[in-house]
Amino acid sequence: SLMAKYDIEMTVEADEDFDPIGVAPGQNRNLAEEMKQWFRGKSNCDERDLNGNINAIKRLEIQINELDEKIEVLEFAKGFPSLYEKKTGGAGYQTELADVESGEKKTSSADREGYKVIWGTIPTHMKSGFKRTLARVSRFNAVPYFSGDEIRLLDKGGSNELISKVPFYVVTVGKYISSAFTERLAQYMNIVTVEVPSSKLRVSEALEKYRKDRSDMMLVLKTSKAALRKTLRKFASSETKEGQTFCPIKLWQSALRQEKAILDATLKIRWQRNFVEMAGWVPSDDVGTLIQIVNSELSGRSNVSVRS
Repeated sequence: SLMAKYDIEMTVEADEDFDPIGVAPGQNRNLAEEMKQWFRGKSNCDERDLNGNINAIKRLEIQINELDEKIEVLEFAKGFPSLYEKKTGGAGYQTELADVESGEKKTSSADREGYKVIWGTIPTHMKSGFKRTLARVSRFNAVPYFSGDEIRLLDKGGSNELISKVPFYVVTVGKYISSAFTERLAQYMNIVTVEVPSSKLRVSEALEKYRKDRSDMMLVLKTSKAALRKTLRKFASSETKEGQTFCPIKLWQSALRQEKAILDATLKIRWQRNFVEMAGWVPSDDVGTLIQIVNSELSGRSNVSVRS
């Protein structure tokens, strides 16, 4: 899939009879590790370089995605009033909770009063469920507003695939509701929250910084992808130290097919404690060849019986 993604052609044909391992197949072998060691010892291919490039690109793509998320939310926030948090005693004011036994207040009014705006992104298909859940959780003290523009961002819910998301903000009454939102609802609804500065000037400064950081990361990503392409070309066409040209990817696929065929054959064999019994059919003209191959592979420690 990487070869196709980066348009790397594999022009060298694999030798189906070429076995670089030198270990008896199917006998508790670690084929992947054997192939890695052979690549390192016989050619200039090292899967550690490949894995390093792939991991670096993944990290950069995740970081760039996070910046894109912040940029989109800040752009959405530019149209909002400058002050995002305000003290109020209006509708939705949260009364203080009292300890029944001691009569002492658990939470001060400063921690309960006012409203706060929470910003973030949510998968587009979760919008309706988000509205319903938020209404139940907040007892209608939190109101969500969504941007009209959808964006394609990575899904942080586990798939890491590009999905449609939409920026939003939620006006929450009381800091208690704000805390409950960020700690519970955000995780449950696969929401990514974004910190938004309290003034338009600071929003503009943050946008400028994020865009610069994104530009720098894009240059690093471009360099990393060029390094990955160079490494992939080695796996598409390489040479052994003896000068033999081969395609490591196709060689690996060939080795897997051979190993699978051997393992499939062993499933049809009767295994005893000290011997193996095999039965099958062979063309009459090839009986002599079969006996010769078996005796050669097993150093004469075999008994081939052929029924006429």
